[in-house]
Amino acid sequence: MNHPATRHAFPGAGLAFCATFLLVLFPPAAATAQEGPGKEGPAPFATTVELTYEANDAVPAQGGGCHRLAERPAALTKTPEGDLAFFALKLGGATGQNVTIAYDPENKTLVADCNGNNDLTDDMFLDFTSQGGVASPLLPKEGGTAYRFPPIELSIPAAGGTVKYRFKCTPTHLNTTGELFPFMELHPSCWMRGKFSLKGRKVQVALVDGNVNGRYDEFPVSKASFTYADRILLDVDGDGVIACDKLTTYLGYEGFDSNFVWMDNTLLEFTIAPDGRSAAIKEVPTETGSVRGPDGDWTLSVTSSKGLWHIRGVDGVARVPAGKYGKQRYVLSRKDREGAAWSIVGMWPAAALGKGPTFTVSAGKKKTVKFGPPLKASLQTQLQDGSIEITLTMAGSGGEQVPGVYREADRVDSQNYSVLGPDGAPVGKGTMTYG
Repeated sequence: MNHPATRHAFPGAGLAFCATFLLVLFPPAAATAQEGPGKEGPAPFATTVELTYEANDAVPAQGGGCHRLAERPAALTKTPEGDLAFFALKLGGATGQNVTIAYDPENKTLVADCNGNNDLTDDMFLDFTSQGGVASPLLPKEGGTAYRFPPIELSIPAAGGTVKYRFKCTPTHLNTTGELFPFMELHPSCWMRGKFSLKGRKVQVALVDGNVNGRYDEFPVSKASFTYADRILLDVDGDGVIACDKLTTYLGYEGFDSNFVWMDNTLLEFTIAPDGRSAAIKEVPTETGSVRGPDGDWTLSVTSSKGLWHIRGVDGVARVPAGKYGKQRYVLSRKDREGAAWSIVGMWPAAALGKGPTFTVSAGKKKTVKFGPPLKASLQTQLQDGSIEITLTMAGSGGEQVPGVYREADRVDSQNYSVLGPDGAPVGKGTMTYG
């Protein structure tokens, strides 16, 4: 996690010192109206959305993978030359298509049997070096290097025809020996997209095959981790686009890893066709309560009994279904006197292990949930070789880490500081930056 840090040359080792910082002050909350009684929503509705295939190399998803085969598949009739590693992938379920992938670790070339004829010499041949592949070091650095290839596009058999599909392959090599990992990562590079009407506005919707198996209807429920789930993307903020800005990318808050979605004070259940070409949507009546968070507008990501949700608070209040929730992360925004929007992001690291803080909302009741201001700054310093290493961290009122402050969606990447000697006189000053 990034924190503001710097090194400052300090004349005269052994002198006592103190440091003062000009921290960005998060704007105080403006006066808001008192919360009133909730209003009844519209009558339950049901609709079916038709969705179409679109290539997209930036879809948000964890990805899936496939394991290396012990030997060349007997069904293959022709393969390229070279010492090849073979991987098998099943797309589209029982009636879908088996795809064999051959990878040459030495030359970093790859080919997939896209037409399913067991001949790997008549398919598109991918060369990592000449076709713009992307190499990424794994952490720790001595672990390995991942080589992400350009996307592969093919057609999967489906009811009444075929559906286009697109994905990327990422083999990984050990840095120490060059040996190939026995597992190849796969990443979706397309989505199924459409729109529907909810409470008088058009809502963009897209489905992402998060686990890269050619199906769009697989969602975990009541699990601490939602890795490798399919995803429903919705135009949560009403801007007409399924996309996240610099801030909301931190939350991924227009994406849901469950087929139950809480949006616009409405609980929606999605029943999705396996091939992703349609989605039946219906409203589910539910008892609700409310969450009182910090003043301002915020989005709080939580785990619930029906998956990962993103609760949107307006003027500090959000209406939610009654139930138990686990805090994950949030974005909180307020405006200063000049009308500029300032935001902070916060997260509870233990939530990734299923050990984050929880809260319960009762039907018809209001629950106060702590997060955000007041922020507590902690300073760590270390004197070494005539220089001071200074690190600043911030925590919110709910015990969360606050790794960033933003102004108009741009992170404030520096903080001014001064270093004082034992007599209180400044002996140095500078600027800390994130890193």
